[in-house]
Amino acid sequence: MQIMIFASGGGHTAYAVAVGERLKEYIGGESIIFITPENDRWSVERITKRIPGSRVVEITKPLKPLEPYTLLLKRIMKAFRESLERINEEQGIMICTGSNHNLIPVLIGKFLRKHHIFCIEDVFRIKRRSRTVNIINRVAKAPVFLQWKIQEKLYRNGIYAGLVFEKPLYKPFNGGYILVTTGTIGNRELFKLLIKTRLDNLVIQSGAIKPEKIMVKNRYWKIFQFDPDIDKWIAGASLVIASPGITAINAVQAYGKPTIMVYNPDIVLGASFNEIKYVADNMGIPFIDPRKISPRDFEKLVEEPSDIKIIKHRDGAQYIARYIISFMKDTTYV
Repeated sequence: MQIMIFASGGGHTAYAVAVGERLKEYIGGESIIFITPENDRWSVERITKRIPGSRVVEITKPLKPLEPYTLLLKRIMKAFRESLERINEEQGIMICTGSNHNLIPVLIGKFLRKHHIFCIEDVFRIKRRSRTVNIINRVAKAPVFLQWKIQEKLYRNGIYAGLVFEKPLYKPFNGGYILVTTGTIGNRELFKLLIKTRLDNLVIQSGAIKPEKIMVKNRYWKIFQFDPDIDKWIAGASLVIASPGITAINAVQAYGKPTIMVYNPDIVLGASFNEIKYVADNMGIPFIDPRKISPRDFEKLVEEPSDIKIIKHRDGAQYIARYIISFMKDTTYV
């Protein structure tokens, strides 16, 4: 029985890789197929480095972050054709990670291929279900792996797993720099704040925002948009400043790094401010709104990373892998 995992870009790919790494310990990479958006080089590089031997299948993603809905219909039809061609007819397991990229292939897999469907709910969804997981849960009756116990109130068939994060690739050390990560779309308000500070020795992952837009003269800032080997930067950071996302979770849970989480008001369809605050509070890390803190107060927060007492949680990716393996053997995992 093959396992198909949706690596739909950004944090969705990180969830897929995290579970794939643990599954590889039981069944090897050859039995795992990752479904990525077309031309997503970042996801493919991350998968092939961490789960050698696994296969990658590309299916069109109907809508990417910040794109207009006018693109949706044409891409849905293309995704439907590709799903019919590329979703294996051999019965297997599909693990969705919460992107609109999952919807068409999952419906094909469930109703035409008779695959077993599971979902992973987003770590930041505390009060409301994420849209894609909600649809798949209702239509395909898919069990949902939860990252917090409090999420059990969202799903009747939820399965508490724990936090889903990737394995560390490097031994943590202090490289003398502060890592700033801003996810797929970047964080404009955070960059406005950083420019007003006197902070130096920053390594900045800027996402969709081009480095020249935030470059400051006479500052020792290294800026890049994306790096599939972001782990090397996390491992050497003295402190991580991160937009809400899987990198912040990885920094705390996999690498034990003091981390400051920074709200991104440009993400309008994601989790609420209070939901993100819940996650930060339960990992023992500060959570700030970059529009409501002065540059000097932010500098003070950054200068005392030893005051941040992180809290580690159960390895949810390991739990999911064991559950799936047990399911494949037709037994109940407890």
